[in-house]
Amino acid sequence: MNADTIIQCLGLILLPFIAYLFNRIGKIKDDLDIHKLDVANNYAKKDDLKNALDKIEAVLEKIFDRINRIAERRDHERRPDETGN
Repeated sequence: MNADTIIQCLGLILLPFIAYLFNRIGKIKDDLDIHKLDVANNYAKKDDLKNALDKIEAVLEKIFDRINRIAERRDHERRPDETGN
């Protein structure tokens, strides 16, 4: 066997292997892209949910403060004045 024959045999063996590797790399890249998209969507949903909950909390805090002020005003109005009337 001369060097050309050996190179041809190696080429016949290595070419399908190299093609297989490129195919696998492409599939792994596609899977990774899908995973990155899923992760990004999940974080976006978590951030959106956190923002919505923060807004709800702020609104509820204002509502409870308002209710508390109304209750304090009514309690103050119901107390008899210092003259006893």
